[in-house]
Amino acid sequence: MSKLRAAVRFRCATHPEFTSQVELAEHLGISESQMSRVLQNRRRRLSGVQQQRLADFLEMPIAQ
Repeated sequence: MSKLRAAVRFRCATHPEFTSQVELAEHLGISESQMSRVLQNRRRRLSGVQQQRLADFLEMPIAQ
C-alpha cells in the first residue's frame, strides 16, 4: 500500500467530517474513480487547488 493511500485511510478513519474516500473525492471535486487512480499512483494528477485541499485534509505540507 502506498504511503498516500495509507495516510488517506487513516485520516478518513479519524476525521469528523470526511469518513470515506468517496466523501473526500467529492470535497476535492474529482470522481471516485479518479481518487482511486491517484491513490494507486497511476500518474493521475490533481490541480493545485485539489493538492492543497488534500494536503489540508491530511494535515501535511505539500512537497515542493
